[in-house]
Formats: sequence, C-alpha cells, structure tokens
Amino acid sequence: MKIPSPENCRTIEAPENYGVYQIKNFKTKEFIQFGESKVCQFRMQSLFPKPCRGTNNEDKRIYIQTTKIGNRTIKAESKEEAVRL
Repeated sequence: MKIPSPENCRTIEAPENYGVYQIKNFKTKEFIQFGESKVCQFRMQSLFPKPCRGTNNEDKRIYIQTTKIGNRTIKAESKEEAVRL
C-alpha cells in the first residue's frame, strides 16, 4: 500500500494497537524500516511532518516524502506476538 501524502497522514491504515510494520522503497524493492510497535498507527504517523506525530524522525520524514514508498502493517494481539511476527 502506498504511504499517503503528508496532508493525509491521519488517514494511514494501521492497527491502533500492537502490530508489525514494514516500509519499502518501490523502486529498489529494499526494506527501509520494519519493526513492531505498541501502537502501530502512531508509529507510522511519526514518519510524517508535524502536526501528525513525533518529533525525532526528521531524516526518515525527508526520505519518505521524496521517495516512492509503500507500507504494510499486520495486527498483533500482544507485544510477544508482534515480536514473533
């Protein structure tokens, strides 16, 4: 799924609880970032400029806004399940 534009960052589809996320460069097919999060939707939104979320991902924000990026998220029931996934 394509990451939405910064203006639409609040519409990003991701689990509102535990989950796993993957961010991939469409052109090179390389994974840029992946991991697990307690609130997966907030983690994905943290990659967007303010006023969405977060304050410490400036380099990632610039890269995501200048590159064709896709993402995938998977819901988990607990942190342990997210880590296993």
